[in-house]
Amino acid sequence: MKERWQKISALALAAAMVLGGMSVFADGESNANALTIGASQPPVMLMSNDTEPLVEDNVPYQYYNGSGFASATAESCTPITANTTAWSSGWYVASGDVTINARVEATGDVHLILTDDCTLTINGGIHLPTGNSLTIYGQEGNTGSLRATSNNPSRETSGANAGIGGNGGGYGINGESGGKVTIHGGQVTATGGSSVNQYAYGGGGAGIGGGGGGFRNYGGAGDSVAIYGGTVNASGGSSSYMGGGGAGIGGGGSSNSTNGGDGGTAIILSQEVQATGGRANPSWATNGADIGGGGSYYYNQSGKPGQGICPTEDGGFEVYGDLTLPVSIAIPEGATLTVPEGASLTVPEGVTLTVPEGTTLNVEGTLTNDGTIVKKGNLEGSVTGDGEITDGTTGEQQPSQPGKPAEPATGTAATSDPETTVQQMEQRERPDPQDVEATERYHFWMGVKADLRAAAGGETLRVHVPADYTNMPASVMEQIRLLDEDIVVDLRWNGQRLLITPATAQQKTALKAYWTFEQLCGLYAQAQFESM
Repeated sequence: MKERWQKISALALAAAMVLGGMSVFADGESNANALTIGASQPPVMLMSNDTEPLVEDNVPYQYYNGSGFASATAESCTPITANTTAWSSGWYVASGDVTINARVEATGDVHLILTDDCTLTINGGIHLPTGNSLTIYGQEGNTGSLRATSNNPSRETSGANAGIGGNGGGYGINGESGGKVTIHGGQVTATGGSSVNQYAYGGGGAGIGGGGGGFRNYGGAGDSVAIYGGTVNASGGSSSYMGGGGAGIGGGGSSNSTNGGDGGTAIILSQEVQATGGRANPSWATNGADIGGGGSYYYNQSGKPGQGICPTEDGGFEVYGDLTLPVSIAIPEGATLTVPEGASLTVPEGVTLTVPEGTTLNVEGTLTNDGTIVKKGNLEGSVTGDGEITDGTTGEQQPSQPGKPAEPATGTAATSDPETTVQQMEQRERPDPQDVEATERYHFWMGVKADLRAAAGGETLRVHVPADYTNMPASVMEQIRLLDEDIVVDLRWNGQRLLITPATAQQKTALKAYWTFEQLCGLYAQAQFESM
């Protein structure tokens, strides 16, 4: 950058001497390529001798303001070229077709505008470590694109870089956690690197989030990812030999003897988001989550799923984990935002959750309002907290517990959620490792599911459940539902014999985290037996 400014020092000096609409030329000679500055001229773009722009003024963009999209103008942006590989705090703009064959280093608070019809290709991805942020904007047409693809590691002991986020760790080094990413628009594709060597020991990098762990080291964690608009495709990198896959959005995969990176927070309010976790090729390693934790190797655990809001197949949105809204948001037009059983949503002081007309906020879990809920649409379920609930027009406060109370879940689940896999359900069920008893129960049921997957057709699988267990995870019921039709599961619990087949297994639902044994006894009890 310093060199480029030196190139135009004489031209910049001449421009400073311009009066009105007059042009100034070196040595008094005319120049057809001279810069003309006048009060009636369009926004100025300073140029170097090779016609490469240094600054572009008054660049329009679209952004999400907490209730919808608005237009704004960036006064001064640095145009992206093939050599713009260091992005520091400030504004950048991509126009036309630009390819960068290197990994971009992003530090500070970086803002990137994708102009309509541009294509910015970064072969190496974007290094955005924790503590830094990248905000991406589109324009009115939302047709500008960014393609950030991480390279695969060259050493077998190294973890892979994230497409946008942390770097992979080397031998004995953890994967790096990613920084904060916010996407307002544009078409963004982020692909994490893969450990593809036959004997690679590292974990895969997240599409957006943490880098993969090096040999015997943890995957990096995801930070905060917010996607308000545009089209996003985030793919985690895969692992080959002794590592886990990277999450689509979230944590990087780990190497052997360590856990995958945690998922962080993801606020996704666009239906045009495709997140795919990286595959773990060996059967003894785990895939990265689509949205959540990175995968791990063998007896280690995948990263914690984190918390956030993600889209559902039916066009709605769902809260997962225990989410405290970091910013004000509005439920997208015509959609339903569900807080399912087992999840919680907190609206903190100073933050607003808007329920527009034609939308629904459905509370089956816990909703705590210490900020403001603007209720123009439907609010179903109970609300606690000291915040306000207004109608958005008069500011008049509504009852503290509006709408109908949330009905307790019964033993029959009528609404299916086909996009939720057993693995995703397991991510939600995984306990805090510090809770020894919960961790013990979790591993018990993981063993049961492993036996279920290995069961042959026509087999009856007997499972003796400890008498002090009070519930069965929803992922176990779903695993039974996916078995061959002639397999019978014979559960023995507290003197009760419960027979469940794939045909009689309950349909999964996003609102159910577990089945109590009282419910199961009412549905499946066949006989009593003598407890051992």
